[in-house]
Order: sequence, then structure tokens, then C-alpha cells
Amino acid sequence: MQVFLPDDVWLNIFDWISFVPNAFDTRAPDVFSYPGPWSQEQIQEGIRESLCTKRRIVLVSRTWNNLATPLLYRAIPIVRKTTLERILRTLSTSDENGVNTESWKGRWTMRLDIVLKRGGQLPADDFIALLRLLPNIRIIVARTDFFAFTQSNGSVSLIDLLGVARQSTLLGSLHVLDIRSVRGADRIDALDAIDGLSLRIVRIYPPVLSLWLGRRITLPEIELLDAPPQLLKSVFSGEIPVGTLRHLCIKDDFDAVWKIVGGHLSGVGGQLMSLEIDDGCLDNSVVIRHISRPTPKALFREVAHSCPNLDSLIINSKWRSLSYLGDDLPPVRRLGLRFHQKDADGKNWLKHLCSVLSICVSISDSLQVIRIIGRPSYADLRYHHSGSLKVMQNFSKAIFLGSGVRFEDWTGRLFHDVA
Repeated sequence: MQVFLPDDVWLNIFDWISFVPNAFDTRAPDVFSYPGPWSQEQIQEGIRESLCTKRRIVLVSRTWNNLATPLLYRAIPIVRKTTLERILRTLSTSDENGVNTESWKGRWTMRLDIVLKRGGQLPADDFIALLRLLPNIRIIVARTDFFAFTQSNGSVSLIDLLGVARQSTLLGSLHVLDIRSVRGADRIDALDAIDGLSLRIVRIYPPVLSLWLGRRITLPEIELLDAPPQLLKSVFSGEIPVGTLRHLCIKDDFDAVWKIVGGHLSGVGGQLMSLEIDDGCLDNSVVIRHISRPTPKALFREVAHSCPNLDSLIINSKWRSLSYLGDDLPPVRRLGLRFHQKDADGKNWLKHLCSVLSICVSISDSLQVIRIIGRPSYADLRYHHSGSLKVMQNFSKAIFLGSGVRFEDWTGRLFHDVA
């Protein structure tokens, strides 16, 4: 029996079965939402699975092909050179003289992912040609080696190519730029890649030493900035106006951060709602080597003094670094803790976490939510630390039930209620 449904109903069905959470979000994510947002790595895996589903849908019939083809091209993942060559052929058409012209299919693409294995490279000219075919691109996410593109005079970075694309008046609709590369570059001018664009989220890692060159640029719509301290220096000094900035991520080693943040955070602190601090700022070994210099406690005091409207604090930390939270936790409503996976293998991290959190609860009048951010496996915790996990759940139940503070896992569930 053949089922006849209106086209908009089929479109809703296709959209639902190929849905990937947060894949097309162009606003700064709230890591305390219910459920918590997916990481870019999870999104990229979801996009690959969704792409398989959509390829099957478009092969069912001509009607389904016409309806689902825009969904097929909404997100494009590039995983190797042949993928780039194939998508270029697909998005290009040839006139009667064999000259490639722009295809209408590229207008459906909103997201471009570049995920290359270590050592993988793409032709730079082909990549620029691809960007010309994607006039409505909103999100670019890259997980590659730093110099992952080749041209006649050597290798170049994605940042270099985006600078070229911006100068060619491309990327006018780009809102999210998220680049995570293998460390290996010292002199890259990233300002040409981001100046004047309608970017709302900028994440660039690893630190690129020449990100700031003393030039004034504009980021008129920036909401979340996750960039090296050199760029933050220009932000704090007012050289880069960021009136819409609400979420800031601070990374690198403590000395580098303190030289820029210490005494200067107030330049933007009043407008910040969320602050994320990486464990490089809190590493005990740095403090031991430079015992006469300010400690990470000074950084927390600076945050408390300079960010009166701060609502959320996220710490990306080794569990040993959490001892600094005890006495100097800024007066925030929500505290997020993201651990390295290797720390979850340690014998004592669960018990240590409980002891630190009990101090945080006892000294903070404003704290309402503590959430473990990220997705360590409950199965792994039960297998390796079943006794510690149970102790932690009982401990968290004892200290949090009467405190009015929610202690949540990465899904937003109460930690002690997880079976």
C-alpha cells in the first residue's frame, strides 16, 4: 500500500531522521543546557552517520531525491583529497565550452568540516574554489595539521586561506570559525582571516604567536572568543572592540595568561556572562617553579573582582588543580568541570572531586549548579572504579540534597540518581 503525504510532511520526516544536535547552531552554546550541547567532535561523527542516511533517502525515488537533496548538501565533511575533488565536481557544472560554472547546489551548504588524518593535505587552490561555490556558508570547523594545504610555493594553513577568501569578499555569511590544529606554527597572521566578518564564535588552537600585530580590527557580532592570550591583550586594551562579547575562554600557561589578564580583565569583565579557564593556567608545576609570582588563586580573585555579572565558570582541569577552587571560587551561579580522560583513570580523582566540591558548596552562597562537562563513560567508571563511583554518588547525595545545589552529570541528570 502506497502512502501519499504532503511534501512538507516528508521534509519533516527526513529532517528528523537525519538530525544532528547543535550541528547548525551559530550562537554561543550554553554548556549547562538540558541536555548538554554536543562537542564538535561528536557533531562531526553525527554528520558522517547522518550523511549515510541521507544518501539512502535520495536514492529511493525521484520525488524523495528532489525533496531530500537540499538536506544532503547542508553539511559537507572533507576527510581526504579525493573527497574535495569529488565535491568540487558535484558542485560545479560545465557550459557548452567545458568551462566550470557555479552550481545551485552549493547554496544549500551551511556547514563545512575539514577532518584530515595526521599528515593529510589538500590543494589550496581547490579549497578556495570550493569556498567560492558556498555563498551561504555559516560554519567552518577544522581538525587538521596546521599546514594542511599545499600550493606551488609550499604548504599553507587554513588561516592563510581564509584570509585570502575574506579579501575576495567570500565568507560574508560566516558566523562560526572553529580551528583545532596540531601545534607547529609561529608566524601566521590570523587577523586578515577574521577582520570585519560577522563571526559570533571564534575558536583557534593552538596559540598562534602573531595573532595580534598591533592592528585594529572589528568583530561586530562576536559572542564567544576562544583564542590565544596575544589576541586577548588587544581585546582587553580596547584595540579590538567586542561590545557583544559574552563568553570568554582563557588558555595557555599561567605566566602567559597572568601577564595579560592580571589587572586588565576589567576592560571586558563587566559584560561577561561565562568564563572558561584551561588547566594550563592552574598547573601546580608552574606555581612551584615560580613560587614568588602570583598563584592561580590570584587569577580567581581577579575574576571575582572584574566580572561582577559572571554567571558561569567552566574549569578544564586536571583533578589535582581543583584544590585552588576551595577558598577563592568566584561568586557564580553555575560551575562546570571538564576533566581530561586520562585523569578519569586515576585511582583517587572521584574522592578528591567530592572533597573539593563539598568545600565549594560550603563557602558559596550563590552556587546553584555544578556539572561535570564532557562524556566520560559510566561503563568505564563502573568497570575501573565501581567502588569509588558508588562512594561518590552516596557522598554527593549527602552533601548536595540539603544544600540546594544540583550536582549534575554531563546530561543534566542528578549524579547520585544515575543507576
